[in-house]
Order: sequence, then structure tokens, then C-alpha cells
Amino acid sequence: MIAQNTQELQKFISDNNLKREDGIILFNASIDLHAPKRATTFNSEVQVIRLPQEMALYIYEFCDPEKGQNEMYRTGNHQFVRLSQNKLEIRDEKTNTRLIISL
Repeated sequence: MIAQNTQELQKFISDNNLKREDGIILFNASIDLHAPKRATTFNSEVQVIRLPQEMALYIYEFCDPEKGQNEMYRTGNHQFVRLSQNKLEIRDEKTNTRLIISL
């Protein structure tokens, strides 16, 4: 599962040329959040971080503790699926939350 999720995220990165020359993967995105009793759309800076065994996607908008939302989504803990070249879906089964990242 981790390998498949990581491949989906890597394909999204490569298809959209998101990796900069310095190796950092940082981009602006529109995010559709679908959570129980809450749906919203917002823009945020997003960074991809490479960890030893997996990758993580960090959403800066969720850094505010009052938002009550995870700011980091890891390929080992969440399901990543490319919906199209410019859209990536992340599912969090524990919180029944779905995010769609759009470029």
C-alpha cells in the first residue's frame, strides 16, 4: 500500500513538473476538503517531504491548531490517488476525510 501511494504521489509530482532545481517540492494548490459535517475549498501552499520509508504532503493552511485538521498526510497512513494529471485525492479513513488537491 505504501509503495502504491508513493507511486501515485511521485507521478503527480513528475507529470506537473513540481520539483524545483534545488530539489524542493513546493507549490500552490486549491484544496477541496470533504469532512464529516464540513466541506470547504481554499488555497494553500503545499510541500512534499521525502522520509526514509515514505513521502508526506504538508498543507500549510492547516498549521493553525484552531483549524482542527491534519497538516501532514503520509503515504504510509493515507490513501493517495491521482484523479487526473492536475488532481490528487487523499483519503484519511480514520477521520473519514477526503482532500482533493488541484493545481
